[in-house]
Amino acid sequence: NPATGVVSVASATLLDFESAASHTITVQASDGAGGTSSQTFTITVSNADPSTPIDVDGTANLTYDGVSNGDRVGITVSAIDVNSPSVTYNLTDNASGRFAIDASTGVVTVADSSLIVGPAVYTITVQASDGAGGSSSQTFTINAARGKGNFDFQPTIASPLQVGSIAAVPGTLYTAAQGYGWVKSPKAFDSGALASLVGNPMAANLRDGASSTGKGIANSATFRIDLGSSLPVQITALLGDGKKAFDGLEVAYSVDGIQFTPFTPAGGVTLAKGTFASVTSSGIVPGTMGGLHTLWVRFQDTGGKVAGWAAGGLIVRPVSQVGTLTVTGPASAVKADNISVDTYTITGATPGSVLNVSASLGKVLTDSRGELAGNQVIAGIDGTATFQIRRPLRDDTSTITVTDITGELIGSTTQRYMLPPSVTISAPSASIVRAGSVVTFTITYADANFASSTLTASNVVLHRTGTANGSVVVTGTGKTRTVTIRNITGTGTLSISLLAGTAIDTEGNQSFGAGPSKAFLVSTLALATRPR
Repeated sequence: NPATGVVSVASATLLDFESAASHTITVQASDGAGGTSSQTFTITVSNADPSTPIDVDGTANLTYDGVSNGDRVGITVSAIDVNSPSVTYNLTDNASGRFAIDASTGVVTVADSSLIVGPAVYTITVQASDGAGGSSSQTFTINAARGKGNFDFQPTIASPLQVGSIAAVPGTLYTAAQGYGWVKSPKAFDSGALASLVGNPMAANLRDGASSTGKGIANSATFRIDLGSSLPVQITALLGDGKKAFDGLEVAYSVDGIQFTPFTPAGGVTLAKGTFASVTSSGIVPGTMGGLHTLWVRFQDTGGKVAGWAAGGLIVRPVSQVGTLTVTGPASAVKADNISVDTYTITGATPGSVLNVSASLGKVLTDSRGELAGNQVIAGIDGTATFQIRRPLRDDTSTITVTDITGELIGSTTQRYMLPPSVTISAPSASIVRAGSVVTFTITYADANFASSTLTASNVVLHRTGTANGSVVVTGTGKTRTVTIRNITGTGTLSISLLAGTAIDTEGNQSFGAGPSKAFLVSTLALATRPR
């Protein structure tokens, strides 16, 4: 400033710590008569830290026990430095080695899957650096759920486990696709989707053959399952390959590796060309082998031959997690413009499982977490999931069905929808009154399934213009109520509205709001008259 001598920033865009940490200026003082003097000054530029890292990945921060190293966990961080062309990222807290981050992209992944044990919550700290000493940090949490079952194939033979499917290499770890179960397409076998071990405390290894124990038959049709618990389990096996017909397919289990008990129908399962079938055992208490809780499962035909692709898939899960799910709702329907949006809750699902939902009336909307579109929802860590159905507002019945990703029915409910009670407000008992008069409105509820009304004065809204005012009293029972306006004062108009929820039917549907009614005039001149 020529007068005060205060030096200020002329162009902030030219200040860049990464390019120059200081600048030199020369100041000249003049007396206006030709006399001058000068002095040089150095101005230091401080480094501006990058912005605090934020998560720009819209998905939930979620992982599972049994995931693979390198799997993403729903966190991609981003930070901005005002001058640096790029910011790099590192983890100053990686949850004891569980997670890693890409220095350039900010994508967080699993570093050591063996350390992920759900259900749990892990914390990481991400540091963003500008390369010139500036940094900023942010902490993120990652939920770990149960649901992805790893299994370890240790074949005793060199040939493929099943003709045309995956060729298991000794010591190689194969992971079920998405960990949500087997599929009905042989193509999926190529990606390792052969089996799924579901739920806590399974923690199971699935081993090909049983020769290492001296028991059982060591071939590609027998699998030894080492469980982490003695809890009863239920086995579901998928039969078929989508190409050819099969005759007399048999699935059997053993708790000692010697005596096998079929759980297929007598004579086995016969399949037409290109079809599939699933069979499920009753509850089985595992045996004990080498300190492990162990089962053997064998696929063959009734002639004792290996059925090739017929051994299409295998699910093992605790009995407590098997059976009909509970589907409840609607919890609190949102109704407007002849459309109702009803919220349903599924309980008892396998944590982390993908569920397909369908309804015979209306459209299933995206789940509440917004992670899956269409008719699919994901069960959370607690085994619950929510979904919504958008349907026409009418008396009707709908069947809501829940299946797993194989199409197996695992839960359903039938919902009876009824229209909520309708509400009408009559015209006022008088159209023009003086102060001190009394005016009444008749409230009528209509519903074949009417249950009760809870209409009180607090549910009545008095609409006023001018200085008109009054007090509200509600009387009556059943479907007919009377709203009386007393102690009328002032001049202007008065009318009423009713809040929603003043009546309910036997299905729990609550009435909508009603009004405003026709108004009556409060005047100092006019005589009270009744409407014609």
